[in-house]
Amino acid sequence: MSVRRLVNLAGFALCAALIAYALYSQFRLGLEPCPLCIFQRIGVALLGVVFTGSGECAVVNWRFLGLTMPAWVLIWAFALGTAGVIANLRSSSDDPTVKRRFAHS
Repeated sequence: MSVRRLVNLAGFALCAALIAYALYSQFRLGLEPCPLCIFQRIGVALLGVVFTGSGECAVVNWRFLGLTMPAWVLIWAFALGTAGVIANLRSSSDDPTVKRRFAHS
């Protein structure tokens, strides 16, 4: 078995284990998932589907600025993910609307 196939198998198995534990936590431990947890489950499940692929694009018939469609999707996914992490990690104390809301408490 090639290294690529082993990595794909390991990635898929890890994603399956994460989803299995999330379901175990919900139905056996009684932990209800929040909306973020549900979105994370969707993302992990989709990532597991990606690991089932061969990792090859059959025919490259589209390019923009020298990059193929998978490259552009990766760039945008990384950019959007980074923007989301930065926006959510900002301290709420930096937000003037939060200061105003709690100033009269």
